[in-house]
Amino acid sequence: MAKLFTISEPALLGSKNDRHPKEDWFAVSKKFPIYAVADGVTLEKNKLGHYPRSSGAQKVAQIFCDVAVKEAEKLYPKFKTSHLNRIFRTANRAVGRYNRKRHRNKKTINYWDLDLFAATASFALIKNNTLYWASICDAGIAHFDQRGRRTLLACQCWPNLQKNLPGNWNSFREKERKIRIRKDFRNALGPKGELKGYGVVTGEREAESYLNEGDLLIGAGDLIFLFSDGFEEYLKLEKFLHLFQKWPRDLTNKLKTLTARKAKQDAESYGQERTLIAISI
Repeated sequence: MAKLFTISEPALLGSKNDRHPKEDWFAVSKKFPIYAVADGVTLEKNKLGHYPRSSGAQKVAQIFCDVAVKEAEKLYPKFKTSHLNRIFRTANRAVGRYNRKRHRNKKTINYWDLDLFAATASFALIKNNTLYWASICDAGIAHFDQRGRRTLLACQCWPNLQKNLPGNWNSFREKERKIRIRKDFRNALGPKGELKGYGVVTGEREAESYLNEGDLLIGAGDLIFLFSDGFEEYLKLEKFLHLFQKWPRDLTNKLKTLTARKAKQDAESYGQERTLIAISI
């Protein structure tokens, strides 16, 4: 029987009053091996220099996870790879309805302090020794076989954006760069449907073109990780992988010890808010 582990830890960067609110979310089906992780895209600070206490970004992360898992439960008995796009579409459009109810659309937003609530997301379903997976932007999914060899790492976000930035990009001020990235490159498609920027869950139909998806045969001893970007660097650590290969009784304490130590050494790389679902087959 597969073993399951979940954890969600707060960000350690910045002072207590300056940390952004919790924006990660995850969901696990009680009926089937179905999992989702989402990370709300951080909002801009208000005029006082603080992040909003109540995060619409976290709400859309929650909506995505809950709707994706519920939709997958309906499809599970006859599940096939093509259903991944349907699940994403259903969850993404639920996020769109939330944005519209909050009067956030392309006519009302300024791409700065009033913007679409958005999230990155990853999803996994296991059936008949097959892992069905999907990911958008840097909420990722990884698979390691019983020998510890990584056979899947899906957390791509920026390659298309980097190829399409203007040559004088570095001459723009930070605020202008952020606005232009959101306005010109978020879920952006070319005239032939080519990817021009990066994709995130906003409710926009164009986001569906940015979904990475696939299926993979799995077997006993394999490890599967769904994670928000705060755990991405940890997947590169041998100690992290060995910990899940051994799967000790005090796994939670041992992992928290590792994350606390690494965050203290390098808060920029290891101290971000992070969420993890781990499955040992």
